[in-house]
Amino acid sequence: MKHFRVITMLLAVAFTFIRSHAQTTNAEQLTVPLSNPGKAYTLKIRSLSGTIKITGYSGKDILVDVNAEDAKTRKEGTEERRGLKRPGTDEDAANGMKRISSSGNYEVVAKENDNNVTITTNNGNKVLNLNLKIPQDVKIKVSTVSSAAVEIENVKGELEVSNTNGSIKLNAISGSVVANTTNGSISTSFVKVNNTAPMAFTSFNGNVSVILPADTKANLKLNSERGDVYSDFDIDIDKTQPQVNTTKEPGVYKIKRDNSVYGKINGGGTEIFMKTYNGNVYVKKAGSKS
Repeated sequence: MKHFRVITMLLAVAFTFIRSHAQTTNAEQLTVPLSNPGKAYTLKIRSLSGTIKITGYSGKDILVDVNAEDAKTRKEGTEERRGLKRPGTDEDAANGMKRISSSGNYEVVAKENDNNVTITTNNGNKVLNLNLKIPQDVKIKVSTVSSAAVEIENVKGELEVSNTNGSIKLNAISGSVVANTTNGSISTSFVKVNNTAPMAFTSFNGNVSVILPADTKANLKLNSERGDVYSDFDIDIDKTQPQVNTTKEPGVYKIKRDNSVYGKINGGGTEIFMKTYNGNVYVKKAGSKS
């Protein structure tokens, strides 16, 4: 606990110093050292808005670049393009009044304790874009609400990604993934798949696309309510799965049809679930032209 408090205090001091010297560029940096560099670690990120980009590299520290955008200015620009006026603006300008804008307050906090790292943001009126470089062998959990995109590249480990309003783009991943978004697409490409970990990729509005190595062994469950399912793998379709389930409860009679596609590739293996409501599902073989 003592070590944890010292690390947190040093990070807070370093962040304050960097922030005071970065007003002209509106960009700031944090360096988060691990207690046991070179060992497996966990990384949790919780952010309200802004893009999150994570790239694996050969270094030993977690590097965080923070770029802040003015959410209020962005909103006003959108209103102006839509022909909406802010009340009193014209009158104030006619009276010689000038608006004085504050840069706004916001906070990015990184806490490290025994190779467990948590990064949180308090946005204020800012959109905070995070760009991270991280060591390998990591267990990542990313959660954001209004992000344009969550992008993760060249990372080895376990990934859990949740984005409410935005896409999820994962590239050159070695390990396992659980990804979910409400409004956005999901695209994932693997270098290597963890054959012991089940995976899931789900969206409500958007395509779901996963590129797997050609020798991947997997059991697939694929579902698109209002779209189609595509694959260039030779899938052994399981036609024995029940398509219609009936439920009888006191006073309730229900028939539920399951239109999912069940199948195996390369004899079967890890469980992979892919589903979208408005969009298509794509299972692609690495190196294919499709």
